[in-house]
Formats: sequence, structure tokens, C-alpha cells
Amino acid sequence: TTSKKRVRKVVQSVLKIQNQLQTQEIQTGGKQDAIATLSTITVEKAVEMNADLKGMNEEYVDSPMDKAFFMNDVRVALLTCRVVEEEKLCLEGSQGNKKSGSDGNGDVIPRPNIPGTS
Repeated sequence: TTSKKRVRKVVQSVLKIQNQLQTQEIQTGGKQDAIATLSTITVEKAVEMNADLKGMNEEYVDSPMDKAFFMNDVRVALLTCRVVEEEKLCLEGSQGNKKSGSDGNGDVIPRPNIPGTS
């Protein structure tokens, strides 16, 4: 359907933005933090940064309802990328207690270290 195609295109575009930011971080030797930059990008800025998003934004100029759905799709995709990146940071080098298999896949899941417990 049209909404699935729109969401797919938005997600692909936001992932392209994320990749661009990671490339910039590498090129600057870490001076420009991709995760920090991603966290500060507004929906409007994301639309400006990506040609596909910009084109979709212009496509929906005559339909306020479609534009609202589109902008919300961009917002959700950005937020999802932020959460995934933050989760990766939290899991890196986690020193807390670990519980095996509680995610249903048998993976080890970090648990916070709570004083007085083992």
C-alpha cells in the first residue's frame, strides 16, 4: 500500500542520514559525534539533508493530512534510530549482572549491578 511504501522510503532515507553522519565522524577523527548529531537533528533538518525526503515533502505540499503522516513517519524513524544507537552504547562494555536466555533467543542480557545482590 501507499503508506507502507512511504514508511519504507522514509526509513531508508533516515538510515542514509545515519550513515552519512557516521562517515563524517570517521572523516573528522571523531570530532563530530554521529550519535550526538543524530540526537539533535530535527524533522525539518532531516528533510533538508536528504533528497528523497525533500522530494516527498514537496510531493505532499497540497495535502496537509499526507504531509502530517509523512512528517510523523520521519519523526518516528529518527527516534527509532536514536534509541537503537543509545541501546548500543548502553550494551558496550556493560559490567552489570547478566542473565542468559531471557530474551527468548538465548542471548545474554546485561542487568544493572545492584549493590548487595549477586
